[in-house]
Amino acid sequence: MVELKGTFFEFRYLKKAGETFSISRNSIIAHSDTDKYALRYLEKTLNFLDDDGISMNISLNLEIPDKIKSDLGDAYLDNSESYVITISSAENTVSLYSPTHRGLIYAVSAFKELCDGNEISDMLLFDYPDKPVRGYRVYTPGRKYISKFKQMIDMLVTYKYNTLMIEVGGAMEYKKHPLINEKWIEFCREVSVSPEAAQNIQNRMYPWMKDSIHFDNGNGSYISQEEMKDLIDYCREREIEVYPEVPSLSHSDYILRAYPELNERLEDKYPDSYCPSNPKTYDVLFDIIDEVADVFKSAYMNIGHDEYYTCAKCELCKNKKPIDLYVGDIEKINNYLKTKNIKSMMWCDKMFENIVIFYDEDNPLMPFGASPYPKKDIPAFYGCKGRIPKDITMLNWSWSLESEAEEKELYDIGYRMLFGNYEAIKLENYRERSSFADGGFVSNWGSIEKKYMQRNIQNLDLVTTAWIFWNGKYDTPDRANLLEKAKKLLYSSYKASLGKNIIEVEHTTDYDEKYRPFYDGRFIVDKDWIIGNHVVKYTDGTIVRLPVVFGYNIRSSNPGCTEEEYKTSLTYENTEAIGSSYPYWKDGKVVYKAAYKNPHPDKAVESIEYESANGIEAELFVC
Repeated sequence: MVELKGTFFEFRYLKKAGETFSISRNSIIAHSDTDKYALRYLEKTLNFLDDDGISMNISLNLEIPDKIKSDLGDAYLDNSESYVITISSAENTVSLYSPTHRGLIYAVSAFKELCDGNEISDMLLFDYPDKPVRGYRVYTPGRKYISKFKQMIDMLVTYKYNTLMIEVGGAMEYKKHPLINEKWIEFCREVSVSPEAAQNIQNRMYPWMKDSIHFDNGNGSYISQEEMKDLIDYCREREIEVYPEVPSLSHSDYILRAYPELNERLEDKYPDSYCPSNPKTYDVLFDIIDEVADVFKSAYMNIGHDEYYTCAKCELCKNKKPIDLYVGDIEKINNYLKTKNIKSMMWCDKMFENIVIFYDEDNPLMPFGASPYPKKDIPAFYGCKGRIPKDITMLNWSWSLESEAEEKELYDIGYRMLFGNYEAIKLENYRERSSFADGGFVSNWGSIEKKYMQRNIQNLDLVTTAWIFWNGKYDTPDRANLLEKAKKLLYSSYKASLGKNIIEVEHTTDYDEKYRPFYDGRFIVDKDWIIGNHVVKYTDGTIVRLPVVFGYNIRSSNPGCTEEEYKTSLTYENTEAIGSSYPYWKDGKVVYKAAYKNPHPDKAVESIEYESANGIEAELFVC
């Protein structure tokens, strides 16, 4: 792999010659083998260049010539997503090559990165991904978030992702069952009355375990089938495959709110598991699957089955073995999908004995998959390995990093596996463990709003996992280098989003607070996180206040580790503020470089002082 100072990604092969130079926006696309998205993407990329520089003749070519393959020698590998970039200043040419349209899109992304990083020179560049499935798992956006959703898709293009998984649930119109949509809105309104309402229902209202509540799905509402089709078309135009996630068996609150008679535990006011012994369950579920399949027209469907806790409680199920109910439900759904030529995926957390530690008040070291504690009463299902059909792709829940032996066991049994909830940079023994999987999905269980994306560590996970997905040499010892590259990239991108006129400071605080993720019902109340303001005084007497927001552009000066440990620290406390700030070690503590949009770029700044709120102090260094 070859690293360039001005680019985030590394490349399989790069041969450079001569000095770097700039390419002019007046360059022309002299030839294109496609009129699809890659062409428009290239045109947009050229529009963002400056007028200065060399005007080049640029071509898009849907093949890699034999001459280039010969020049690459042993470095060349046939791969449908591979691409080549050749640049010649003598001939005034830039040529992008790939055997597929998808590969051409990646070539444009790489060309854009070379331009942005001032790394254009005479060159031969060749690259292809390390993993075939490079995905992001998200909720369906609410109607007012559709434009932001499309912006997020364009970001995935930049980082060369090729798959999107969208949870449907109650967040898409059902023409056969409109009551599901009506009750979904009612349910979401009820559980979002406060930042802790959903958490209270999930963790405090009942003695038994309950599923997390996904009221962020659809932003508490739903979109039409036509709107969903438009999103899918937008993705596929950019060569991003789209798979639907249809929660079934567990996380079926969206069904049970409309059809409470299908509830497995009748005393639960907020049911989340349906009865797998009631034939009407499958009348409703298969209607849902039919409509989702018709909208998505996808080769795969994720059938859920994660966090399955309530089992064998109703009159129809109570005398049956839980493991038989679990396997039987999976087989029914899988067989039905086969009639539609759709392959199944499922979350396989219930097949792992040690994937997540379950914290029981009396027995804190029980596996997440089961608990004999009477109040929890969760049957074990991990004995079903091998009984579930082998043609189902297993999505490794991977909240725990301690499941290596069980990952290998699934692999040895013959299941295809993908990582879910993927934070690839956190994986120990990465190179060997990644060999068990064809790739995976970074997973978002919250909002796609910018502040949520940062504070839920989505941005960091997306860029680091993208880098690892493409890098054929990365292993765990490279973590410090990748983390530093990602911190610089995300802060640089954040500053660029503010425009050219910014105010930049360095600050830190002794105040600390435990990290809290913002999903499963928790949402951000902005005023609760402001610990103070930077008071900016301009020479003409104008005064503005710039908020210091704990968890967003500042966190504690104490990282809880040494300087050497901090270089690879991936605790949420040490990564939450990455993006709108650049945290780094300075004189025995962590300092946060933070940027603000200058509200008065035409005025000269006279002074900046920190003003405390609620008595919380911070140390300010003006850049």
